[in-house]
Amino acid sequence: MVSLTAKSAFLVSIMLVISMNINNFMRMKTRSVLFAHAFKERVGTGLAFVHPSSPASNRLVRSNNFYSSSSRLFEQKKTLSEMQQEATSSSLDKGTVIDEENKKESYLDLQKKTFQDLSTFFNSDEATPDDVKPILKTLVSNFLTDIIDSKSNTDDEADSTQNKDISIMDVGCGTGALFPFFIEVADEMNISNLKVVGLDLTPDMVSKAEQNAQALLSSTSKTNYTIETVQSDFVEYAVHLGDSKKKNGELFDGIIMNSVFGNFWDLEEVLSVSTKCLKCTDIENSGILCITHPLGRDFHYNLHKENPQTVKHELPRKTSMGEMCQSIPLDILNFIDDSYYYASLKKTPWRFMQNQKMKFRGKVDNGYGRGGKKLGVPTANLPESLFSKALNDVNTGVYFGWGFIESSSSSNICYPVVVNVGYSPTFQGAENPEKIIEAHFMTDENNKIENDFYGETIRLSLSGFLRPEMKFDSFPELISQINLDIQNAKYALGNVEPFRTIGDDSEFLSSADWIGKSGGDESASWEFKMN
Repeated sequence: MVSLTAKSAFLVSIMLVISMNINNFMRMKTRSVLFAHAFKERVGTGLAFVHPSSPASNRLVRSNNFYSSSSRLFEQKKTLSEMQQEATSSSLDKGTVIDEENKKESYLDLQKKTFQDLSTFFNSDEATPDDVKPILKTLVSNFLTDIIDSKSNTDDEADSTQNKDISIMDVGCGTGALFPFFIEVADEMNISNLKVVGLDLTPDMVSKAEQNAQALLSSTSKTNYTIETVQSDFVEYAVHLGDSKKKNGELFDGIIMNSVFGNFWDLEEVLSVSTKCLKCTDIENSGILCITHPLGRDFHYNLHKENPQTVKHELPRKTSMGEMCQSIPLDILNFIDDSYYYASLKKTPWRFMQNQKMKFRGKVDNGYGRGGKKLGVPTANLPESLFSKALNDVNTGVYFGWGFIESSSSSNICYPVVVNVGYSPTFQGAENPEKIIEAHFMTDENNKIENDFYGETIRLSLSGFLRPEMKFDSFPELISQINLDIQNAKYALGNVEPFRTIGDDSEFLSSADWIGKSGGDESASWEFKMN
């Protein structure tokens, strides 16, 4: 996906230059976008933007390359436009509408077919001017610093050494524009082991990136630095390979998207699938997603405004980025919106359930005697039978939120809770016959629950999700994960908005006769509320 919009932008920019009147030409020349327009978003393809301070002579020399091939590029752009029109006309003639997925596939296919032969130029010396290199190095330096900081929350010397082992993915790597800076900055930071995976949509780009990587590695004495390349659409790669890499413990410490983010088909989808490829054990040890642009958001906005069909999205402001990440396990770590654009996001162990907050009220069942006796984590169990078929549409997994106990000395206390919804698959041969809710009330020295509360009525308000329900190979593994779930839930409920204040629901907490609006009666009820 990365290759397409950027390269389409290249063609469009050529036509803009050719058709420009002399006043517009001088204005564009002064702004140094004659060259930059041609690049659009493809710093990631092995080329970089010309900074406004770049000498005019350099810009004019480079512009000759564009004019010499403008006829061929014009024909390619014409062909691209005709193919798009033909595809649309053909669909309309058949009385159908091209659905979103087909549009996306056509979008990717046209990029790949049209711009294969442009990789030679993208791999040329003109692609990365000297005055742009310091900006790219700064972006890479910020990126690796954020990764190291996210791995350095320990005083253990052995772990500190491990923090210097870093694996990163360069999405939209093109012919490898950032590869030299990864090596240079890693060396300066004394990173012990560096693994880089460069990913791009276009086969010729990836082939040249592989050649450049091998040449770069052969010129350094660092034998513990590796660069490999992958030809794939990023979303497809993340969706299909993310889970398998997780099983092999091969997730990434960081992902960088340099000058390509605005060209993706769906920004929220990209943010979401990125988390499938990032490491995350707890809030102190989490992977970093970095979105960068060497000429900044304002420059990018002008490209988007002039050609929204090609540069599909603006680069988001900090507020917009936060809104997009509300239901995605990513928190903004650093955000620089100045002469260059740098947004780093840290993967979190939790996800806010943006589309649905779940509330349950029911009487605690005896359960199976596992939580407190076998796992050391006492739970209050609500069986599926209490809620008719309401749990059918609730995904199994570990949730968290707030809860309280009616008709007891603790009735005025709202406790943080971590909740498993599922069948307890680790208890092989003794799994739950029905889907149940197992709620662990997290107490402290000031708010203890002295006795068990079998037969008591409890209320639960759940707004956060930690992970799917999993089958573990052993009980020690299960217990370790449960303790980590408790730690992560407690942290989120005590420190992170909106979890910290979402428990302040006066109607749910104080109404003596609360009955959920989604179903049930005075003995047991539930409510699935859109936030």
